[in-house]
Amino acid sequence: MAEIILFTTNFSDSECFTFYRGILGLKILFEKETLTCFDFGENHLLIKPKNDKSINENNNSFNKNLCLKFNVTKFQESCKG
Repeated sequence: MAEIILFTTNFSDSECFTFYRGILGLKILFEKETLTCFDFGENHLLIKPKNDKSINENNNSFNKNLCLKFNVTKFQESCKG
């Protein structure tokens, strides 16, 4: 199992979670004040605020850009929910 951590500037914005829960249909496994964990198949998708200090900022692996690609066959239909 892998854990994918996404840092977002919009952590408190309900649109962020509407996207993952409502549009992508991911199930929330648990929530904390500065962390939401989604079921992501056999993995976990963790959403954290961009300014979260629980991660060592000197660790270069967290300072690189990340791109996740979702292949959706019927994109417009998927967005409608």
